[in-house]
Amino acid sequence: MLAGVIFDFDGVLVDSEPYHWAAFNEVFPSPDLQITRAEYDAHYLGFDDRGAFRARFQHAGRPLTEDALQRLVEEKGRALERLIETQGIQPFPGVVELLGALRREGVPLALCTGATRRDVAVILRQLRILDVFDALVTTDDVHLSKPDPASYRLALERLQLAFPEKNIPAGQTLAVEDSLWGIQAARGAGLRVLAVANTYDDAPLRQADFVLSSLARVTPDRLRQLLS
Repeated sequence: MLAGVIFDFDGVLVDSEPYHWAAFNEVFPSPDLQITRAEYDAHYLGFDDRGAFRARFQHAGRPLTEDALQRLVEEKGRALERLIETQGIQPFPGVVELLGALRREGVPLALCTGATRRDVAVILRQLRILDVFDALVTTDDVHLSKPDPASYRLALERLQLAFPEKNIPAGQTLAVEDSLWGIQAARGAGLRVLAVANTYDDAPLRQADFVLSSLARVTPDRLRQLLS
């Protein structure tokens, strides 16, 4: 039984990581804090914005006050918005079609992401899927980001509150992720996990219950088959 589906955002719905990387580099206050794309993917991709800034400043041996951190997060959000509005962004193949099919079949849907609510809204609005999800959890809603399971526990709780009549159990709810951090967070919340190899190859994704190369042509029935 497929009781619900909780999607990660960056790397699952859209290839937004290049935009995040560029936005970080745009707002870092000095050249010594700049990071290559390889460094970003290896060390910072799994963090929310606050965690990434903290980790980068710590690595560089630079102090970072809470006020300065908040300013950087806000500046990075504005930079990301500018990049997306000027360059545009596309969903991964099959994503919009799968979301529409799940919605039509009445499957409860949630989004669970380390991005900010502002960043998420900008992209979902551009893709015209802002109202697809029944529950939404962003980094603004939790104190600990992935791989901590707090965000997935909250997403499941919000789905359960939205559909009290459906009795949505964790073990019949599927999380769709693209990173090891997300897989660990979802498993920590008791969810089944489908990893999509959009960002990493299969090797880092083997902790998931299932791995697919893409969501292209994936249907609700295919997700039910995986769970069964």
